[in-house]
Amino acid sequence: MNVLQNLAKVHDVSRPVAMLDFREQFLLFSRWPTYHFGYHADHNLEYQQAWQWLQRYPDGVVLAPADLPLVCFDLSNATSLGNAHRRDYYALTINNALPSCAAPTDYREYYYLPTEQYGNF
Repeated sequence: MNVLQNLAKVHDVSRPVAMLDFREQFLLFSRWPTYHFGYHADHNLEYQQAWQWLQRYPDGVVLAPADLPLVCFDLSNATSLGNAHRRDYYALTINNALPSCAAPTDYREYYYLPTEQYGNF
């Protein structure tokens, strides 16, 4: 199974997804309305933006690599989505967001709406 197939098992495609430090292929195969915060964004800023994004979209999920120090999130009950591109990934929800997080100095979000469905999951 791949990461997006596992995400489809736990997250309805009508709900938004935000991706952190991802490979571009994830966008190509995404079935969800997808947000990201810049492909080359500073990681600390990206975590803060993801936390703030979940406050705006509490029914959303953040797709995040497990090898990064995910400040602003409690990973103790995060959903593991498996491995892709030599990295393990988590699905983070509003339940994983810490009660507070430093506000980002600059907030930018980018939106992708898939027009076609690729893959059979």
